[in-house]
Amino acid sequence: MSQIEENPFDNNTIQKIQENGIYYYIVPEGLPLFKASIIYDEKSPRLIFKRAGPYFFGVKSMNPEYIESYEEEYGIIHEFKTNREYKLLALDEFDTQKYIYENAENANPEIQHILEKNYGYNDKNRQLKRDSESDNDRILSHYLCSNADCDGYAVHNMSTYGVGLFHDEFMICKMDGIEYVQQITRDEEKIQNILQNSELKRHAKEMKESRQKKRQLENRFVSSPIKIKGNLFGKQRSLFDDDDDEILNNGGNKKRTYKKRLNKKRKTNKTNKRKSYRKK
Repeated sequence: MSQIEENPFDNNTIQKIQENGIYYYIVPEGLPLFKASIIYDEKSPRLIFKRAGPYFFGVKSMNPEYIESYEEEYGIIHEFKTNREYKLLALDEFDTQKYIYENAENANPEIQHILEKNYGYNDKNRQLKRDSESDNDRILSHYLCSNADCDGYAVHNMSTYGVGLFHDEFMICKMDGIEYVQQITRDEEKIQNILQNSELKRHAKEMKESRQKKRQLENRFVSSPIKIKGNLFGKQRSLFDDDDDEILNNGGNKKRTYKKRLNKKRKTNKTNKRKSYRKK
């Protein structure tokens, strides 16, 4: 089993270049990579790419602590290697992020928000920080793969919003140069624990998203109650006013019910006028 004793970012295996003010990492052919997944088949444990890309990878490291943390965070580890050179945007460089940010201003403002929130872009202090969030990471990745002249992106030694550094990361757009090598996580008990924990995390995430959506709907409803036209005194009435029980009882057909009540009131006024005329 081949090992990388040194980080390829630090021993010149991966080179950083600059072109027109933008920084790139050049990933050579034959570079070993790690990728973790919760997709697992005992008969065929090899990770299968079900879509064209993009996909995320980490640096290969046989350090037991690294492997354990990677498994706990991301899943069952598989080893891959590149069989061609890749040119990746260096998203750990401020100038690279600034170029993407400014070009997204009119085309896609959502990309600006993701750069600020997930990649720490800040034009004032220039201190980049990584905060991974899968949905936003994928949106930015698809945007870069469709609009940038690159094979993806890479980050090295990026700070986080907590303590320590974010792990070295590769986002690769196309899998045509990625070759499967072997499965690293082999202990069956550990594999089953990983799969069980991933299912619990998925369920917890779904429940959290469901609660957030419910709160958003409730807040929107309370802050913006439905209004109908003002009455004869100019007062705006909500559908929850006591006088509007008739509207609710008539299937919510407020336009027709309102006209009926208005016509009824007019008839009453005419009748009262006729009666008072006769009394005179």
